Amino acid sequence: MDLPTEWTYGGLLDWSSKDKLKLGPAGLALRCLRASINEHMGQAHDSTELTPLNSIYGIITSLATDMQKILYGVTYDTEEPVIQWADYRTHDDWAGATSWDDVAPRFTESSLLDAIGAEELLPVPDRLSPLTVDWVYQQYQLLNSMRYLALTRDQSINAFGLYGSGGSWAEAVEDYETQTHFVTSGTHLGSSVQSGTPTTYTLSRCSFVYDAYAYYTATAYVDWYVKAVKGGYDAFHAQGYNVTEDTFSLIYTGAQGVTTFSLQDPDGANSPSARPASGSAGWQLVSPWWVMDDYKPVARYDFMFKNY
Repeated sequence: MDLPTEWTYGGLLDWSSKDKLKLGPAGLALRCLRASINEHMGQAHDSTELTPLNSIYGIITSLATDMQKILYGVTYDTEEPVIQWADYRTHDDWAGATSWDDVAPRFTESSLLDAIGAEELLPVPDRLSPLTVDWVYQQYQLLNSMRYLALTRDQSINAFGLYGSGGSWAEAVEDYETQTHFVTSGTHLGSSVQSGTPTTYTLSRCSFVYDAYAYYTATAYVDWYVKAVKGGYDAFHAQGYNVTEDTFSLIYTGAQGVTTFSLQDPDGANSPSARPASGSAGWQLVSPWWVMDDYKPVARYDFMFKNY
């Protein structure tokens, strides 16, 4: 039989309830679980497939082992396994959150159980505890809850920057757009403009390169949330970027498999779009450049095996 391409296996399975699921063959349900796990792991296939030469418990062991790999991980700040996935139920509030902890908060075991409406994670079936529809259905529920991956983040040591100045706004823009980018090690992501002094207009942009890490993001789209403030400027001005003062904003989504993000345009083709009547205006990230609690990358996937 061909491998499944979606949960219903071409109409042979009904996952809407445990009672309906148990009317279908267990082997087909296990194949669907394997296909979904493969998607979450970013792999095309698994060598342990259900065949006459492989026992059903060999398949279950393989499924349970890989479920452990994709559900749990070890972060930079702890050696204890933690759930890697964000609580999808809070997704609508991530853009607009004021606290870093409220953007893609990781599931705890308690919140994950609450999301799937269960009291406990069921043990892996073995020959002394036979396979049940309850265990199969719970794996399906868990997989459907793994929608957004809370990624590990890092940033480069150096930053890209652009700067322009002139006796008029037009001269400053022209100077900005003809500059080559420079690299500096003490600069923070942001954008600023200044005018109103007798003879000088200035504009600048700078950005670190940010990287997101997870071992199976090759099939993911990485959303970058950042929190912006006006910093030392007289007024907050987004300068055409999707940033809102004092809240996290979804500022950028990478192409599939691309985990690096930088706002800076090294060619200077996209100069700041406006200037204040007087004084300075702009934005920057809320923390010093060496602190990483004002931006967060989150991976999302186009899973075929999803019911949401």
